[in-house]
Amino acid sequence: MMMVLASPAVQACAVCFGRTDSPLGKGLHWGVLALLGFVFVTLAAFGTFAVFLVRRSMAVEAADGLESERSASDATPATEIH
Repeated sequence: MMMVLASPAVQACAVCFGRTDSPLGKGLHWGVLALLGFVFVTLAAFGTFAVFLVRRSMAVEAADGLESERSASDATPATEIH
């Protein structure tokens, strides 16, 4: 009931009234930019970690492939011609 009887200046912020140059409007803009910054940093961290995992798995697969080739060549009996 108090909100209904309150004056219109109390019911909305300065941005809603079109005064974006007020300190409240500037603070709102910086708050939005800070939140967007946190989102982008978090997404970049996840993306970097995903790239790290892909590169590491490719390196492990390459190392496993080299080891299997070495073990296959060691297991092949040598034939000697006399």
